[in-house]
Amino acid sequence: MHGFSFLYPKGFTVTTMNEGAGEVVLLEHPKLPIAFQIFMQPFDDAMTALTPERIHRDLPDLRIENPIDSQLLGGTHVLRFSNADPSIGELREAWFIHDGLLYQITMHAGDEGVLDSWFRWLLAEFTFSAS
Repeated sequence: MHGFSFLYPKGFTVTTMNEGAGEVVLLEHPKLPIAFQIFMQPFDDAMTALTPERIHRDLPDLRIENPIDSQLLGGTHVLRFSNADPSIGELREAWFIHDGLLYQITMHAGDEGVLDSWFRWLLAEFTFSAS
């Protein structure tokens, strides 16, 4: 349906919703303090790799801490970074562009060690369907 897939453990609930010009896929665990969302929206900039500078052009107040360039399976460039939300705490984010869409994956977990390991797992599992 969305052109991508990833495996996730039992117990997570998956919700999809429209949000403004984009769409959100939200995964939450009812018993564990782990949740992540994938926000997708059209992106008409010709660039294929996001940079902190490009993101700050649209969102100057977004905190981008410890940025790391990496790739998804299949070669899509990903900008990974940390961010802190005063209401929920430490977050991990991965932003990338694929087939004219901007993807923003945001993950939260109650423990930073758990957060980092789950975030690496998610990015290793995330693949796009063949066109």
